[in-house]
Amino acid sequence: MGGVNPFGGKPGNLFAGFNPSKVQLRSSSGSKPRTNSNHELTDIIVDEPHIRKWLNAKLNTDISTDTSLEKYLKDGQSLCQLMNVLRPEDPIKIQTGKLSFFHRENINHFLEGCEKLGINRLQLFETTDLLELNNFNQVLITLHCVEKLFPLEVESKTPEKEVLEVESEIPEKETTVEEAEKPVKDEAEESAQQ
Repeated sequence: MGGVNPFGGKPGNLFAGFNPSKVQLRSSSGSKPRTNSNHELTDIIVDEPHIRKWLNAKLNTDISTDTSLEKYLKDGQSLCQLMNVLRPEDPIKIQTGKLSFFHRENINHFLEGCEKLGINRLQLFETTDLLELNNFNQVLITLHCVEKLFPLEVESKTPEKEVLEVESEIPEKETTVEEAEKPVKDEAEESAQQ
C-alpha cells in the first residue's frame, strides 16, 4: 500500500497523524464550522433554570440562583448523589476529596451510570467538559437526557373526586330460597303453556 497519507503520517499507516479533535463539524444547515469535542449535539441549547429546578427536586436541595451551576456540579459529588437517587440499586461511592483526581472519578462514575441508563454516548459530555468547563452546554444536554428518563411528577390540575358511599334508600327485603325460585318456576310454566 503506497502513496501519500492524507493525514500526514507515514505512507503505510493510513491514520497516523490523524487528530480527531481537529475535525470540524458542520451543522445540518451548512452554516459555519464548529469544533467541540466531537459532539454532534453542541447546537442544542438546554434551559438551565429548568435543569436547576429538576436537580433541586431530585436532590431535595436548593441550588440558589446566586450559585453557578457549573461550580456546583464541577466536583461531581452532586452528580453522584443524583445517580444514587435515580439508581439506588447500584450506589456510587462519592469521593469528597478536594483534588481534581477525585472530581474526575466522581464525574466518570456519573457518566458510567448514564450509560447504564441507556443514554447514547453522543449525548454524554466528556469529563473535561465539566472539570475544565470546556463545554458546559454539553453537560446540560446530558442532564436533559437524564431528566427525560426521570421527569418530575406532574401534579394533577383537577382535584380528586371524593367517593361518597350512599346508602340505598330502599330497604332490602330478606328473601327465602322459595321466593327466589318462584320467578324461575313461573317463567318455566308460561313457556310450557305456549
